Amino acid sequence: MNSIFDRLSSAINVRLPFRGPTPVRRLHLSVIRKQLVNALQDCDDPSSQRVAFEIQVANSAQDLWLLRTDIHCCISLAYSQEEASARIDPLAASFIGWLPPHQLATPRRPGGASTSARAS
Repeated sequence: MNSIFDRLSSAINVRLPFRGPTPVRRLHLSVIRKQLVNALQDCDDPSSQRVAFEIQVANSAQDLWLLRTDIHCCISLAYSQEEASARIDPLAASFIGWLPPHQLATPRRPGGASTSARAS
């Protein structure tokens, strides 16, 4: 007769395969570069051209992520902050798999709703 201890010991010793997080398919950096440049496409002032160049020579996804602020400024100057946010906010999803999820969270909107890029 198996004691409770024997049953618990055998249950603990069962080795199940490790199931880590589901792998995320990352976009290629060239695709992200193209998306960022497209956001600036109709901004033709010198600062926009400088930012477009910086996008092309960025070394990493982190560098591209940091350029979003400059892109936002260029679009804001050419159009409005609302237009800049409308173009920039959806691009956070392109960085899934490149950056930690907590960096991809977008700020809360004045209406109280917050959005964030989520891996599916």
